[in-house]
Amino acid sequence: MSIKRAIDELKRGELSRRDFSRAAASLGLASMTLPMMNRSAQASDLTVFTWSGYELPEFFEPYIEKYNSEPNFSYFADNDEAFQKVHAGFTPDLVCPSNPLVKKFHDGGLIKPIDTTRLSNWDQMLGALKTVDATMFNDKTWYVPWDWGNSSVVYRPDLVDPEYVETNSWKILWDERYAGRLATNDQMDSIVIPAALVLGIENPFAMSDEDIARVKAYLVEQRPLLRYYWQNETDVAQAMASGEVVAAYGWNSTAALLAAEGVPTAYMVPVEGILTWTDGYCLVEGGEGSEQEAYDFMDAVLSVEAGVHLLNAYGFGCANKNAYPLVDQDMLAGLGYSDPENALNTGLFFATIESPWREKYLNMVDEVRAGA
Repeated sequence: MSIKRAIDELKRGELSRRDFSRAAASLGLASMTLPMMNRSAQASDLTVFTWSGYELPEFFEPYIEKYNSEPNFSYFADNDEAFQKVHAGFTPDLVCPSNPLVKKFHDGGLIKPIDTTRLSNWDQMLGALKTVDATMFNDKTWYVPWDWGNSSVVYRPDLVDPEYVETNSWKILWDERYAGRLATNDQMDSIVIPAALVLGIENPFAMSDEDIARVKAYLVEQRPLLRYYWQNETDVAQAMASGEVVAAYGWNSTAALLAAEGVPTAYMVPVEGILTWTDGYCLVEGGEGSEQEAYDFMDAVLSVEAGVHLLNAYGFGCANKNAYPLVDQDMLAGLGYSDPENALNTGLFFATIESPWREKYLNMVDEVRAGA
């Protein structure tokens, strides 16, 4: 399957970044493929609320082997939807938010502590993921990270000035030489945080009013330079493949997919800092399924086998450190995962943007887009 065909098919479905990344295996990103499990297994009483694409049985084979069943899966489109549904009374047994939302779940009394001694694969986890801020509150563990990745600049090294190849910088997204050939993601934090990093703001997740004004002015400068604020990876990948866009906010998987198709592509580690995210599981307070099954499911997704499949099929980093030697090392280098501990320790993890900052940031972005 060519990337053009994959992009066309994905675009018609308006898929999320996880759905888009699933095409990686057919585009040569995967160096090995684990066999699909028999989908005739019956659903269990366990309910998992997660992103589309995380329901693949290759991610929890030990669970299926033990219970001869698969969990019930329910899906959300973004983190805010996940929180709102659980807050409104939906009680799955497990929910899989990105790390900035965990504190919100915790503070809302929606999740319960996790006993890591019940997870046989916990000791194989990358150390940096065990210490993500979202994992621990009040000396208890509330979150089990299982995949991770970066947010940075995907660019065409053949179409930009060599200075950006020699010195990676978020500033390329403000370079007037590429007016109309730049793009960024339309989510608030994707717009605001890179601008704050370029401006050298110490804590971009809780800025002063003066710093918010500085960021707004910088975003106003950027707005006429952008081709668009993209809503799904398929649009920006297609634009970069054609050369319509030369640099854009994106993820590791976007660069890997384009490179696999032979498109000259590179992924930045900006001097101002590369952004990092992780998705993981929380135990939901009030879930009616078996707690032991919930632990067995979390342990399964932390397995070496699940990690290998995650790296190969989706191009996302996995939690299990022992999976990395088992996949193609050139592929890992292309994804930026050759030294996963270092990559995690040097990245700036997205953090919770709490009130009133969240509301201020959202208003600022709305005003920038409206030309106010």
